[in-house]
Amino acid sequence: MIGKDRTEYHTREKVLFETKPNFFIGTKSALIKVIIIILILYFSGTIIQLAVRLQNNIINMIQIPLVQWITIILYLIIFLLVIWVIWNLLAWNSTIYKLTNYRVIVKKGLIRKSKAFIHYEKIQDINITQTIMEKIFSSGDILIFGGHENTRIIMENVPNPDKVENMINDLIEGDYYGFEDEESRMIKSKPQSKRPIMERHSKKFKR
Repeated sequence: MIGKDRTEYHTREKVLFETKPNFFIGTKSALIKVIIIILILYFSGTIIQLAVRLQNNIINMIQIPLVQWITIILYLIIFLLVIWVIWNLLAWNSTIYKLTNYRVIVKKGLIRKSKAFIHYEKIQDINITQTIMEKIFSSGDILIFGGHENTRIIMENVPNPDKVENMINDLIEGDYYGFEDEESRMIKSKPQSKRPIMERHSKKFKR
């Protein structure tokens, strides 16, 4: 099932694993904007000097405060880029991926928050896709496909996607013990039942 909860967690549900998208990949847009801001600040003196020369050449033809306008435009661009960078960082921080003992949860959104989930007994397939950049930073996208009307959820830019996939597979089989790394928070726990999840929920499963 994929949808939204009225409550945060079900009865006896525990968060076993929680992480965010890889910082460098997830905030790539913000980092590009920071580079642009640095370049504008670095070349702003040169740009203003060129504006002074240009204004001196056309001042006899038309009275335009060219230097003032260019300075205002430069700092306005910088201000807007800073706001945009802050927004990108907040958007990254608001994206959270969780594995509980019952389901996979994806939460994201600043103003319009969304929460999608899929129960382990409904998972039909798991795929991992990685770009060259994602491989460099040991991250990737995990696509989880459900068994009802081709439903799916996507965990984008997940750190160590192979390990997370293995965790999901272990939870499906009811044989999960967990792991810890520098980018994730782990609560080590064994499943509450000795029977695999697929066996416990086989009666509820419908293709």
